[in-house]
Amino acid sequence: MHEASIVERLLGMATAHVPEGAVLRRVHVRIGALTGLSPDSMRFYFDAMCPAGAALDVTVEPLRAACPSCARRMNVTEAGGSCPACSAPALHYENGLELDLVAIEVDDALDDRDRGEDSR
Repeated sequence: MHEASIVERLLGMATAHVPEGAVLRRVHVRIGALTGLSPDSMRFYFDAMCPAGAALDVTVEPLRAACPSCARRMNVTEAGGSCPACSAPALHYENGLELDLVAIEVDDALDDRDRGEDSR
């Protein structure tokens, strides 16, 4: 249910930026690995709430970590675990809590053939 309220807010922000007469077609979102959000659940709620034909693209940002002992920086697949280089027991996570509305795609409601700059 957590995803439902987040998707509702994202959809509200996206539709607020759709120009008059245009149709929302796609919303691009980036989430962090530590948010606990499920991309599949987000898509499910988006499909239930969104205007017909729009889609949600969710990218999970790779989790970046740094070892406080050996200063090695790395991407990891999940939180927890030790440094693969020096076996230090704790890593410092540099990201993971992102929730960004990256872009929206819209279709112009006007037929492009009727636009002056397109006629030749």
